[in-house]
Amino acid sequence: MELRDRFDFIRNKAKLFGAEGVGFLPAESLNRLAAGGAAIESAWLRARTVIVLAIWTLGNSEEIKVTEDSILNSMAYKLAVWLSEKHIASVYMPRGDSVTRLFPHDLAAKEAKSDTIRDDRFKTVSVLSSFDFGS
Repeated sequence: MELRDRFDFIRNKAKLFGAEGVGFLPAESLNRLAAGGAAIESAWLRARTVIVLAIWTLGNSEEIKVTEDSILNSMAYKLAVWLSEKHIASVYMPRGDSVTRLFPHDLAAKEAKSDTIRDDRFKTVSVLSSFDFGS
């Protein structure tokens, strides 16, 4: 399977889980860009690709933000499990969790190669994957 086909395969599955936008970037790129560096390495050493999942934001109330986080976390969890079942080790970085709050989801979204995640009307979550971006 060619690299483009693999990306499409993952993108299509993420959309089945509810993502309205899906993007990819090499984990090393996010490490270089993140303030203080090593954003990915400190989270998971095996990460090769960051998969960014996005939904449209619905509003600014606290209830809506919590609901959006829950939806994103559920999608990311399902994708990480699905990838792991396909023998692509993956972990998701939940939103709103005190341990992962410092993960640069927004920076990952800006840098991800995506034709749909383009502005701040999206809220995002990230899945770290052992999927090799360049092979």
